[in-house]
Amino acid sequence: MELFSNFFNEKVANYFSGLPLPRSFGEITSLSLKDFLRLVPFFTSLGLVGYVSYKEVNDYLNRKQLAWVNKDYCKSKNKIADIISRQEVNEAIEKNGKVVYCRCWKSKTFPYCDGTHAKHNAETGDNVGPLVFKE
Repeated sequence: MELFSNFFNEKVANYFSGLPLPRSFGEITSLSLKDFLRLVPFFTSLGLVGYVSYKEVNDYLNRKQLAWVNKDYCKSKNKIADIISRQEVNEAIEKNGKVVYCRCWKSKTFPYCDGTHAKHNAETGDNVGPLVFKE
């Protein structure tokens, strides 16, 4: 514990007390290159902490939306039900030999599959695939 205490009470305190922080925006132009380079790690760390904090708070506030399966298909509707007749399925099978329906909700041609699930599976380790009707 003494190691941490010494580190924060001495090393970190000495680092901050030695930083050439300008008191106004006008003083920034009077900084030497050496002084400016001494400030780079401080502001980089500050920016990183700010970004990570923003990202975590934003993800926490949007956690319901992050869990959504359907991210953008017909979001104006309260409930989605795509009804496809047997005749439409049969026509598609006759024309193409098969008809392929999306089950991952990521297809740009929803309710038909465009193969987007392959990228999703590679990125996440998931194993989702389409619903295929064929002769």
